[in-house]
Amino acid sequence: RRIINDFFINNIQYIIRKDYIIKIVVGKKYYNLNKDKINIINEEYKGKIIIYEFINDLVEELAKASVVISRSGASTISEIQALSVPTIFIPSPYVAKNHQYLNALYLKEKNCCFMIEEKDLDITKINEYINDLTSSYYKRKEITNNFKKLNTNDPKLDFIQIIKELI
Repeated sequence: RRIINDFFINNIQYIIRKDYIIKIVVGKKYYNLNKDKINIINEEYKGKIIIYEFINDLVEELAKASVVISRSGASTISEIQALSVPTIFIPSPYVAKNHQYLNALYLKEKNCCFMIEEKDLDITKINEYINDLTSSYYKRKEITNNFKKLNTNDPKLDFIQIIKELI
């Protein structure tokens, strides 16, 4: 998490726009380390950057977001997919069997998101993706529709099917 925190906090001046509010969830371990940095940066940006240790109602925040930049763990992906939020995934390379990469790659192949590997983090590429997601109604609609195609199953029926297969 620290690599992503540092990348975005150190490059915030290249991401921020006059109509953006940026919310950064840094985690409990990194909150105090980054809070002062954000407060200094915020003097210039008039409080448009909000830092959180943790967000209790992440689903509500995700639903309000125009663009999400996130890791690609299973629970996060399921929330983003259910809400059909345009997302840039940065999979963690430090997880078992590289599952975050595989999660994000699956959605990328279905044209539901953008993905950039942590080793390839680049402010130009991030800005390109952000601009694509914020300036193109058609790109946002395409992503939303592609997510909806994936969301056609009834979770109760899926659960019942899994149980039947296990029995």
